[in-house]
Amino acid sequence: MLRSILIFPQFANNLEIDLIRKRIDPLYKNIRPHISLVFPFDSPISDDRLITLTQESLKKVDCFKIELNHLDGDFRGGYIWLEVGQGRKEIEIIHDSLYRNSELSIFLRKDIPYVPHLTVGQQLRALQAEGLARQLNKKSFLFESEIKSISIEHILPNNDSEEFYQAFLR
Repeated sequence: MLRSILIFPQFANNLEIDLIRKRIDPLYKNIRPHISLVFPFDSPISDDRLITLTQESLKKVDCFKIELNHLDGDFRGGYIWLEVGQGRKEIEIIHDSLYRNSELSIFLRKDIPYVPHLTVGQQLRALQAEGLARQLNKKSFLFESEIKSISIEHILPNNDSEEFYQAFLR
């Protein structure tokens, strides 16, 4: 079964993200807005062991604030995302710490640079993705959240997210 480690930020203005995702993200109904730390992977590691690895990586991590206010993406890949501004360094540190573990390091995608982001659109044509990002960036928006926990999920066969563990930060 596929699993991933991620952040589910809570935004006061989450409805704005939902309205965008509803139009251009086919996974809108399957998973709530999130920032991936360890991308989906299939492994014989038990859930209990994965929880332990996550706890070990997070034991010195304090709560932190994030801010997202600009759309970018991998337009050739058909993705649009809200890029993390404030809080980016903290997320990169957590990401790197998780992947430093030998049981997770084999799943690190070295061919793709890690950019902390919250996907709002995917499976788009390249020109469509670029045009939508440019159009949406004309609007001024700001999404802020305090990150207090990191989650682990099962990705079910229908692509639904089933959160089975939440690690609370200091």
